[in-house]
Parts: sequence; structure tokens; C-alpha cells
Amino acid sequence: MRYLLGLFLVVSMPVFGVCAGETDIVHAPLTIFGPSGLIFTQSADTLDPRKIGAVVSFIHERNQGPDITAKNELAATITLGLKEGLELSAQIPFLLDQGVVVNSDDKNNLEDINISAKWRFLEQNTEYNLPAFGLSLTYYLPMAKEAFQVVESWGIKLLLVSSASVDIAQPLSSYIVGFYADGGFFLADINGSKEEKHGILDLGINFPLNPSRELNLIIEGNLTIQNNIPLERDFLAFTAGLRYIATSFDLTAGLQRRFKLDEGIDDTNSLILQAGLFF
Repeated sequence: MRYLLGLFLVVSMPVFGVCAGETDIVHAPLTIFGPSGLIFTQSADTLDPRKIGAVVSFIHERNQGPDITAKNELAATITLGLKEGLELSAQIPFLLDQGVVVNSDDKNNLEDINISAKWRFLEQNTEYNLPAFGLSLTYYLPMAKEAFQVVESWGIKLLLVSSASVDIAQPLSSYIVGFYADGGFFLADINGSKEEKHGILDLGINFPLNPSRELNLIIEGNLTIQNNIPLERDFLAFTAGLRYIATSFDLTAGLQRRFKLDEGIDDTNSLILQAGLFF
């Protein structure tokens, strides 16, 4: 895991060497997991104090093998800004009409619930060209039926998150691009039957497509290492999406291609849809 952390720092610091401006665009949008960020990649941004985000996300994933199978996942998330630089979120995911790996007569299946907290401990510093940094901790509760469990007793995901903006000067205006990175590990049920230890690395860029920065293009790279979760496994993924951010809501649509790194496991394509309300 120490090599993953080293890679995170080596990759992120040169990118953020010219950072300037605020990290957020209109408000801090949320990832599909709950904490604020891009689609999969978290940021050091947090919701403003006493601000609430309610988000529904949907993922349709299909493999690329000779026997096409698919899974549909629906998740409801609530995120709350507790104080400046601190937010809390909770997510309830459901697996719908799946046909991957697991045999079950049930059509709708509750998955493991997760609760996340994120703390931004370092603000972006334009004088020294430093990005903002934070820590994100997610705890997984085993609520799913045994066939659908990711964790048997407990699971945690700990990430170091970082984000900043580059203000690209133009003759008549400035163009702000956001850079995001997170890296860390997932641990579950150590010494148990579902023991899991794998590394996580995500990198992302946010390109505003209009002067008001409401419409944004998102590009991400996502990687897991030593991942033995049946419906995931090791993968290198590329994600692209569009996000519309207004004051009180946002809408996101994206596509992801996962290249499975284990032999004999088919690559997958995913459609991601997300809608959020903020008040």
C-alpha cells in the first residue's frame, strides 16, 4: 500500500504546481459514493456548513464477453456539511435485476450500507502552489444478503484526497480547470472468510464548457490493485461524463470502460446517471 501512496503523491504534485483560484465550480457536487468530488474521484471540497445534498444515482454495467450479462445498481445518498471543511454522508445501494456471478431468485437486493466522513485539513495555497488536502473515511455495514455481501462483519475505505484549480489566462477571460486525485486502501473482515485488502487510485480533471461554469466535462482514470471483490476484481478504468451544476441541483451522465487486469475476466462498460438536489 505504501507504493500506492507514493504514486498518488508523485502524480498529483506536479499537476497542481500551477494551482490558483477556488477548488469548487458552482457548489461542491457529489460522487456516486456520497462524498463530494467528480463521478468516482473524490475532492478535498466539502459541502458548506448546514447544506444538504440528496442524490440518486444509477449504474448499468455490461460485460464484453461472449455471454453478455449485466447488473443495474441504484443508490440513494444524503450528504451534510457539518462545518467548514467537514462533511458526513450515508448511502443505501440496491442491486436490481442482476445476472453477474451471483445466483438469486430475488429481483431487488439491498447491498451493504456505507457511511462516510471527510475532513479537509489543508486549504489550497496559491502562494506556495499547494493543492487542498483531506482525509475521507468510509465504514461499510453488512446489510446485504450473504450472496450480495461485500463485507461480512465490517469494512473501511481510507483515502487521502486532493484537489485544486488552474486558472488559465486568456486574452478576454480566465479559464479554470479543476484537478482531482485520491488514493488509499479498502480493508474488510481481516482474518475472516471475506477478508479483503486492496488499493485504490483515482485521478480526474474537470473542464468547464461555458463561461458560467455550469456545464462541465469530466475525465477520470480509476485503478484498483489486489481487488478480490467478486463483482469488481482488479481493473483500470477510464470515465468520461458531462455534469450540469446549478445552485440547487445538478445532473450527471457518464460512461466508464473497465479493463479487467485478471486473466479470464471480461472487460465491462457502464452507463452512469446521477441527479442531486441541494438545500
